[in-house]
Amino acid sequence: MPTTVKLHLIEEAQAVDSELIESLHCDVSPGYVRPYVPNTLRNKIFSFFHGLSDPSGRSTLQQISHQLVQELLALSTC
Repeated sequence: MPTTVKLHLIEEAQAVDSELIESLHCDVSPGYVRPYVPNTLRNKIFSFFHGLSDPSGRSTLQQISHQLVQELLALSTC
């Protein structure tokens, strides 16, 4: 089971995804940043987050949001 999800892997998969033609794409419609995950990585992403400890749904959401936001911020400063 992977211990981390790297956004550069999502960006690379998005680059060859037939639905997209530009670099890293994100959905901001729910009021927060959520990267589009291509089909080729969805199972890996699901397995990663499914394997996290799950004390509550709220805690899991906070963990996921924190990790994704931190990686997106790091990506934007490159």
